Amino acid sequence: MELESFYPYLYLLVSYLVGGIPFGLLYSGLLKGEDIRKIGSGNIGATNVGRNYGVLPGITVFLLDFLKGVVPVAVVIYLSGVSELTATLVG
Repeated sequence: MELESFYPYLYLLVSYLVGGIPFGLLYSGLLKGEDIRKIGSGNIGATNVGRNYGVLPGITVFLLDFLKGVVPVAVVIYLSGVSELTATLVG
C-alpha cells in the first residue's frame, strides 16, 4: 500500500488529539496554579475561565478552543485536498 493511503487516518488521529487539548484547564493550571474544575461551575470552558480570571483569559480560552476545531479542518482542506468525507470527519 502507498503511504498516501494512510494520510486520512493520520489526519483523523491528529485532529482527535488536538481536539482533546483542554485549554481552560491548561490556563488555570499552568498560569494560575489552580484547578479550574474546583472553581466556579467546575467546567473547564471559556465561560468559567472568564468568570473566575477575567474577560481576557476567557476570550483567549474561547479563541484557542475555537481554533482547535478550525485549524485542523482548514489544514486538511487547503493543504492536502482530501475528500469531503475526510474533511468532515476531521471536523
